Parts: sequence; C-alpha cells; structure tokens
Amino acid sequence: MATPSRLNLQNGIKQTIFHTPKWGGPKHIKLLVTTKLGGQSESPFTSWNLAEHVNDHSEKVALNRELLCQQIGKPSFFLNQVHSNKVVTLASPLLGVLQTPSVDGVISMMDSHFLAILTADCLPILLCDANGDVVAACHAGWRGLANGVIDNTIQAMIEQIKPHSAQQFRNGLHAYIGPAISQENFEVGAEVKEYFMQNHCLSAQSINTLFKPSEITGKYYADLFGLATQTLNQLGVDHIYTDKHCTYNNNEYFYSYRRDKITGRFASCIWFE
Repeated sequence: MATPSRLNLQNGIKQTIFHTPKWGGPKHIKLLVTTKLGGQSESPFTSWNLAEHVNDHSEKVALNRELLCQQIGKPSFFLNQVHSNKVVTLASPLLGVLQTPSVDGVISMMDSHFLAILTADCLPILLCDANGDVVAACHAGWRGLANGVIDNTIQAMIEQIKPHSAQQFRNGLHAYIGPAISQENFEVGAEVKEYFMQNHCLSAQSINTLFKPSEITGKYYADLFGLATQTLNQLGVDHIYTDKHCTYNNNEYFYSYRRDKITGRFASCIWFE
C-alpha cells in the first residue's frame, strides 16, 4: 500500500491515518478511505473503529466518528448495513440526523453530508456520474453482489437524475472499489458459486476464474473484486478504479472480520467538495 496521509489534530489524538484513492472522477468529488490507525478505540478494536454494532464502547466510536467529520469538514451519513440490495436517497440534510436507514446503498445530490460505507472484508463501492451531479455508495459482500445492490444503486442514480439516455449515463459513471478481502483468502461454499451461475450472465470461463477450487472439496475461492468489476461492466460502467488492497493480508492498516472475527470497521467515503 502507498504511504497513507496523516493528519495532526489538537484534541489529544496524535494522528489519524487515511488513504486518498486516485481515480478519474470529477475534481469536485472527493474520496477518502480510513484505516485502523489514529482513533480512540482499545483492543480488539484498535484504534479508529467507526462501527457502532461491534460492541466497542459507544463513546469511543462517537469520538472516532467525530475525527472523521473533522477530517472531511462536514457531517457523516452512515447506514445500518444489513447485506441487502436496498438503496436510499438522501433527500434532506435532516435525514442523516434523525434516522439511520437499514439499507446497503445510498445516493445523494446534496453537499450537506458525506456518504460512508463501513467494511472489514466486504466491498465498499463509491460512484459518481460524469458531471459530478450525483454521488453514491454501496456495501457489497457476496450476497449484495448476487442480489443486485450495485444494479439498484445505479438505477436509483438514474431515477434521481432522469437522464435523456440511461445507457449514456451508465457509460459516463466513475466507480471506485475500495479495500476488501482478496480471492486467495475468501473461501466460500459451492452454493455461492451455484447462485452466481444461476443468477448472473457470466460465462463458464468467467465463473471458473472468479471461483477457483479450494483444497477442500466443494469449496472455492471467490474473487469479489472480479465479480464487482464484471457486474459494473455488464451495466455499462467502464471507468472503474481500485487499488485491490486486501483487508485480510494488510493487518497494519485494515480491519478484517475473516481474519480476526472480533474487530472494528473502517470507512470508505465520498462527498461533494
């Protein structure tokens, strides 16, 4: 991983450490991926855990989220992620204050909040259109990918913008796929492979590449990055960027549920500058 950025703060935290992805989206659309480092949480959530649902101390999580808001310079909009394919539109600044929707995708045309996806092995996917008028973020593990969370997120963007040509709109989208577990570390059962074979228009060659046989009969190593990339391509999205940072292999910077079981979550964020 490239050397991440560091931000010195004056509130007792020496440094927050984050990654700024490189992509070709509009200049006024900004991305940021947090790391494990620079927060208040104690072991096993050391130290910049941003998730409220992992049994970390709530006051520590609140402080960690405030650090992120300070870094970006505006309030956060988090989701209660439930491995669904449901998407919400952030239509009012008050929505982020009054409720946390139980969905796995969000779109916005507002500059009042930044959108944040929490992960520790699943894919965080950030999107914007060619003009930078609408941004989106979704959470995609294998279930989300299989059940169409990317498709639904892009469709929600189209419904919000109402472009003259939906296909042209898709062709102009920019997508960033954030850190997630690599294929070599993501072992799944045969039922996962079968689900994708039955529900996605993937060739037999693609399936065999994206699901490599494990040493254990009936088990496969699934390529989440590849599955997301092919899904985006099928939807007409060609401007796809990813560093393919593996959460499982990179214990220094990223949380991994499969590696540690009890662990925190880092955030992948997108916003209008």
